[in-house]
Amino acid sequence: MMENSIPMVEVHKHNNDGDCWIVIDNLVYDVSKFLNFHPGSKGLLLKVAGTDCSEEFWGLHRRSILDKYNERLVIGHVSGTAIPAPAPILSEVPFAEWNSPFYTDSHRTFKLHVRKWVNQHIMPHVEEWERKGIPPPPEFFKLMGAKGFIACSLGPGPHLKLAPKLPGGVTASAFDYFHESILHEELKRIGSWGLTDGIGGGLVIGLPPVLHFGKPELVNRIVPSILRGEERICLAITDPYGGSDVANITATAEKSADGTHYVVNGVKKWITMGCQASYFTTLVRTGGPGAGGLSLLLIERGEGVTTDPIKTSYSAAAGTAYVTFENVKVPIGNLLGREGDGFVCAMMNFIHERWAMAVNGNALNRLIVEECFKWAYQRKVFGKPLIHQPQIQEKLSEMIAYTESVQAWIDIVTHRMTKMSYAEQNKELAGTISLLKNQQVEASRKIADHAVQIFGGRALTASNMGVNVERFLKSFQFGAILGGASSVLATQAIRHALKSMPKNAKL
Repeated sequence: MMENSIPMVEVHKHNNDGDCWIVIDNLVYDVSKFLNFHPGSKGLLLKVAGTDCSEEFWGLHRRSILDKYNERLVIGHVSGTAIPAPAPILSEVPFAEWNSPFYTDSHRTFKLHVRKWVNQHIMPHVEEWERKGIPPPPEFFKLMGAKGFIACSLGPGPHLKLAPKLPGGVTASAFDYFHESILHEELKRIGSWGLTDGIGGGLVIGLPPVLHFGKPELVNRIVPSILRGEERICLAITDPYGGSDVANITATAEKSADGTHYVVNGVKKWITMGCQASYFTTLVRTGGPGAGGLSLLLIERGEGVTTDPIKTSYSAAAGTAYVTFENVKVPIGNLLGREGDGFVCAMMNFIHERWAMAVNGNALNRLIVEECFKWAYQRKVFGKPLIHQPQIQEKLSEMIAYTESVQAWIDIVTHRMTKMSYAEQNKELAGTISLLKNQQVEASRKIADHAVQIFGGRALTASNMGVNVERFLKSFQFGAILGGASSVLATQAIRHALKSMPKNAKL
């Protein structure tokens, strides 16, 4: 219907309760039947009936509203005007996109492919899944698996060959940590940390220990079904007693008299994706006190395993759980690594997790910068766009500086990761990545504060214009806790640095 040319004088005639047309960005909408369904009452629409109300519309609505109703309500465009072009796949807003100097054509093609897929298969459902507080349906995970996104979210490695295919034309041998970072960033662009955690947060941290430390028969038995999206996995490290003191967790695993299995008892808390997981990569105590008495087990959901949802400040779609193990029998073959090496294996897993969290967190920082740019540009106060106010320009400049500087650090670390083995990354980058994660969270704090001032009351409203800012305010602090509390990581980073401190260093 957009090809239908309608003179503006004709639009003016349709200006009453029974016959109401409006114009938004040169498109003519027949809202006659929509009047009684308008959330803001039909009175607001009747005030602009028969006119071009673009300015009023963009002061109150996001583009997603037009996307929702265009097909049903658009009857043509104003004569002598151009039909609006569809929004570009990549944003043209300043600083909204990052084109790393390390990107190759493969990375750029991969980014476009993922962006289109997310826009088609996730974006239309974000509001529903957020509102209901549920993870995506099983069919969605199977679709992700079939497209290779689940395998790609784990980074480069032999597991990529187990995926049905890989997206964007990338091959398993060419896939690197920049491809992985792009996937994480694109998923975070949906604007919901909780929902993206429900899509893959538990998987990204729960499956790597199985891949790196599991016996071949265990890997071959469970990994393909997870990569296909048929089953889900999570990481169960934290318990309510130990918290950040991982070496003092309390869940126990006692080996049976015949040596065929362990019997696990204990609880785990704040376990991302725990509610929907079929497998739990679990740190348990198999020996004496301290780190040396810990082991990693893959526990399968079954008799004695119960999960209860934990309500947190971000989306319930994350499936955050309180997990109880009561006399759970775990086959000896489900031991990951060697008995007593659980703490070391868990710490090695944390390095990649913290890097991914920094990538994810800064992707949200960038999204909020884009949101603030758009809002400040379209919002008019004191007779001119908000973005022309000097104090708003200063806030935007600080937000950009924080985001870009963290991104540059992420790029340097990611480049180094592409040149290192898994073991080398843990040896060389543990302290650096801990500080990177901390710096990203500090950037989020500054960005959150400025975003509230730019959006005003809309930043505190869980819908419409400020919805992404409101979600950001509720979730950015998760980065300061998940994967290691910021204060603990700061101490660990310095202790790690001291290992290479020259003994004779003096001023």
